[in-house]
Amino acid sequence: MTRWRVAAALLMALLMALGAACPTEALIERCDGGADDDGDGLIDCDDPECARTTWCAAEGEGEGEGEGEGEGEGEGEGEPCGDGTVGPGEACEPGDTVACATLAPLTTGSAPCRDDCRAFDTAACAEFETSETEPNDDADSADAWAPPYTATIDPAGDVDCVTVHALAGELLVARTVTLDGDACDAAHDTFVEIRDVDGITVLADDDDGGAPPYCSRATWPVASEGDYLVCVRGLADGVFGYQLVVETPACGDDVVEDREQCDGADLDGTNCATLGLVGDGLRCNALCAFDTSRCVPPSCGDGARSDPEECDGGDWLGGDTCVARGFQSGALACTPWCTTDTGTCSLAPVCGDGQHGSLEECDGASLGSATCQGFGFPSAQLACGPSNCRFDLGACPQCAAGQSRITVSVNGPLAIADFATVDSGAAVSAPGTVRSVFLQLDDLAHPADGELTVSVLAPGGGAVVLSNRRGGRDFRETTFADGCATAIATGAAPFRGCFVPDATLAALTGGAAAGTWTLRVVDAGDYAYTDCCDEYCEDLCSGVVPTPGTLNRWTLGLCVE
Repeated sequence: MTRWRVAAALLMALLMALGAACPTEALIERCDGGADDDGDGLIDCDDPECARTTWCAAEGEGEGEGEGEGEGEGEGEGEPCGDGTVGPGEACEPGDTVACATLAPLTTGSAPCRDDCRAFDTAACAEFETSETEPNDDADSADAWAPPYTATIDPAGDVDCVTVHALAGELLVARTVTLDGDACDAAHDTFVEIRDVDGITVLADDDDGGAPPYCSRATWPVASEGDYLVCVRGLADGVFGYQLVVETPACGDDVVEDREQCDGADLDGTNCATLGLVGDGLRCNALCAFDTSRCVPPSCGDGARSDPEECDGGDWLGGDTCVARGFQSGALACTPWCTTDTGTCSLAPVCGDGQHGSLEECDGASLGSATCQGFGFPSAQLACGPSNCRFDLGACPQCAAGQSRITVSVNGPLAIADFATVDSGAAVSAPGTVRSVFLQLDDLAHPADGELTVSVLAPGGGAVVLSNRRGGRDFRETTFADGCATAIATGAAPFRGCFVPDATLAALTGGAAAGTWTLRVVDAGDYAYTDCCDEYCEDLCSGVVPTPGTLNRWTLGLCVE
């Protein structure tokens, strides 16, 4: 007998162990049963799962109103149940139903009104089984999406991500609905993102673009096939369940789907007339949207542009030009349908046509926002070169009232060899006394400006150093004048603009203007070896790389009286 008792005890222990190893079913609080359904020690409306439900809100309201009426008037019984009106102390009337998710967050189905009208009956609600595997809040842990995909936002603010494979040309649509597939409410507020195949770059996002006002819906036209990431973030305060719906309606299959206006020949019953236009030219473009360019606005042809016309005869939408549309030159034309024809626009700039293309600094009087002051000059009117559509900075230096402005340009090319001194003369025949001097290096090409000392010599004697071995490459439209805002010592090659020379040009004023003015360029060669290139270390100089340059053009400017 003892042997049987021992065997029975062992069997009982084995059964208990097996029972402990089996997973237990997740429990939820029913909110109206008067029992601790989920085992957390909190009953009904004291449980956080129930605190925000319709039942608990109605229960609290009924208790408050009943107590107030009983104390103040001796009445607290409320309206009779079943009279068709939800009165004090009632949550509903017979025949009313409510989504279970509003009563217990992680349930589905509809709950009918209880016979006593004091609450909805959650016995009809069912717990839902989630499709997600937590954690799944980034590209590395994302679930593979498969319909139907159900998930929970738990805790509040939780993020769930899935991967979705999409083909090129598809429209990827990601939207959320409740567990029952209904429109969202404040307790089911979500935010959806569609991310690129890298899992980081956000391509599209949405908060309330789905069924108003809280469902989210994001769309993205897929350019290349791949696995895209869709992430849902909870915006509501509490825990809730939802469904993520992913769709890829294909533009180009001749079937109008989702938010397509049309698809191929399928215009979904729409024509020019239904859009308030005239004609029969409505078409569908490659993005499955209406192309109304062949529909005619009712007022088209009267010579006065009005919406939705882009133009009408010679009347254009303000500021609309070929250049404004990304071209460099040309003139827009107006079609018989009062839409813009860019066929005469060109991507090649045409200097002198008055249209300031993006490849031109200026064109005619069109200078953009550029001024002489912007190049460091005192106040003056900037000009545009008529043949090259570049700013003409030579017009910026100005003479004082009562003085005459003399300019003489000298063209090259004049070679500048290593260790050489090059002089270029500018002959001035006009009489007068020099009151100020300015000089522009229009084009001096040299790979190492730091080897050059540039000076100007007056015909009556005197010399001023303009640039003493300043580093960089080339001098392009470099103007030297005492009134400039920036010193050449602090400038940067190619020194385009106005610069104060290394020595003042005032030293050359007071003499006669007439005579030959000389621009002198001294090339120190490769300055790393300049001091040793003599009979003592000619072997070092033999390894120096030549750095010759060319003086192509310079301009002398004088103010005389």
